[in-house]
Amino acid sequence: MQISLIPIYILVFIFSYLGIFLVRIIVSKKNWTTKPRDDRWSGRVVGMHGGIGFVPITLIGILVVYVNQYSGHDKVSGLIAIISEHQHILGLMTGAIIMFFLGWADDVLNLKPGIKLIFQFIAASLVVFTDGGFQLTDFVLLN
Repeated sequence: MQISLIPIYILVFIFSYLGIFLVRIIVSKKNWTTKPRDDRWSGRVVGMHGGIGFVPITLIGILVVYVNQYSGHDKVSGLIAIISEHQHILGLMTGAIIMFFLGWADDVLNLKPGIKLIFQFIAASLVVFTDGGFQLTDFVLLN
C-alpha cells in the first residue's frame, strides 16, 4: 500500500525546520561560528554545522518516498529495484552526502579551497555520470 507523499513532504519540512532551529541553539551556546574576514563573502558572523539540521532528514525522506514506490515488494528487493531503476537518485543522494560531509569537514578542519574543489567536482561528476540532471526545459543547455 502506497502512502500519500504530501504528509512525507510536510514531515520532512517540519523536522528539517526543527533540526535547523536546534542546530542554531547549539551553535550559539557552543560559539561554533566563523568570524568575518577579508577573504570571505559574508561580512557577518555565520554559524557552522548547519547541514546537520536538515540534510539527514531530507535524505531519509527521499529514501522513504522511493522505497514507498516499491512497497509491494519486501524492503530489500524494493531497495534493489530503486538502485537498479533509479541510478540518478542514487547518484544525487551520494553527491549530496559527499557535499554534506565536505561541508562538515570544512567547518571542523578549515579545508583548503583546492581540496574542497576536488570533492565538489567528484560529487557533481557522480550526479552527472548517473544522469542525475533534471529536465526542466526542452533546451538542453538550461538543464
